[in-house]
Amino acid sequence: VFEATYRLGLCQLERDRSDDAARIWRAMLTSDELEPDANEWRLAKFALGQLLARKAANEFRKSVPANNAEPTKEQLAERQKAYAQWKEAIRHLDEYLGRYPETEERIPARYLLAKSLQSSAAELRENLTDSMPMNSRKELFLELSRTLNRAGDEYRALQQSLQALQVTGMLDDYGQEMYRTTFMAIPQTQFEQERYADALAGFRTVTSRFADHVSSLPAYVQMSRCYSRLEKPDEARRQLEQARVVLGRLPDEAFGTPSTGQTREQWSEWIEWAREVHDRQYPQ
Repeated sequence: VFEATYRLGLCQLERDRSDDAARIWRAMLTSDELEPDANEWRLAKFALGQLLARKAANEFRKSVPANNAEPTKEQLAERQKAYAQWKEAIRHLDEYLGRYPETEERIPARYLLAKSLQSSAAELRENLTDSMPMNSRKELFLELSRTLNRAGDEYRALQQSLQALQVTGMLDDYGQEMYRTTFMAIPQTQFEQERYADALAGFRTVTSRFADHVSSLPAYVQMSRCYSRLEKPDEARRQLEQARVVLGRLPDEAFGTPSTGQTREQWSEWIEWAREVHDRQYPQ
């Protein structure tokens, strides 16, 4: 019965009825007739956490206004829905990994947990304003740092697991992409904590370790942002110039794949946009 119920949730998801799928899996997890050591409970736990993390990301994208406009009431509602879903996803994924640390789903579960923690920190950052009392601001910043530190720890644990698979030759293309992502994600959590020196070291690792991959391009741009925050505009400009050099050096086959996402022209436009932003901030 519970195997059929779990698969009914999958069918609802395939029919683009994600709310119905979530309702079915929540009911399985709270049923008095199904224990956590049952395979169906485990599968429902992961499926619900994964679904909520992805729904939150989709809701958040809808909430971002175009052209830096003020968000509408509908967009603000979408954003609050995203934050609530991330919180629930974190709870389910965290419990999943605590109960089942060696399952096949542990890799995507840890990635989704790390990403959800990092994304949910945006709510804390939005609430962090200069008008807050000093003690409240300090407390909120500490909570933000704890959340981002935990996200970084989850990315590191994921990186170690993926590295172990790589050594044994068991890492597929999707795993390779996730492995590269962890190197970028860890310093990004430090950047969001305003730990710019630490973030610079991490982004430099990306540019040296993946020098022949497009993932080095956003690392150079983020290094430029770090130097800007450290009030070193000349060094920030040099990083953007280096991004242009690397872009021109990469072979055509490095672009246009599912893992790279953008074409050479799109990367070029993005780097030029970053240069324009820098030049407006620090006119020569």
